[in-house]
Amino acid sequence: MRASGEALLILDATPDVRSIVKAKLGDAAANAQLARDAALAVAASTNVLHDVTSLTVRVVYTKLGEFNPDYNAVAFAGVERYALLTISGPDYKMNRDKLATLPGGAPLPAWLKFKVIGQLPPR
Repeated sequence: MRASGEALLILDATPDVRSIVKAKLGDAAANAQLARDAALAVAASTNVLHDVTSLTVRVVYTKLGEFNPDYNAVAFAGVERYALLTISGPDYKMNRDKLATLPGGAPLPAWLKFKVIGQLPPR
């Protein structure tokens, strides 16, 4: 499979969001972690994404509601669209080999745009 045109990847960040809540990370640290995960999702897709005009990673997580005794489980409360990581086609072509080696803890390069569009659970 070879993808071209505008590409959209969906990143289910539910396990990361649960870790963020458990560790009570602040917004800046949480966003840095989720942005890096989104960049790594792009890096993992470089073998199938070649001639894209733009690439977007939608970062989502599963929201959980209250415990439901009828089902002996926590209720599903929907999916939160938390953030978007975007990169233009030309930037992707020029920098895709750098994605897998982004230094941990460093800010994202300017050619990767991370925009928060939702909310994380309370911490």
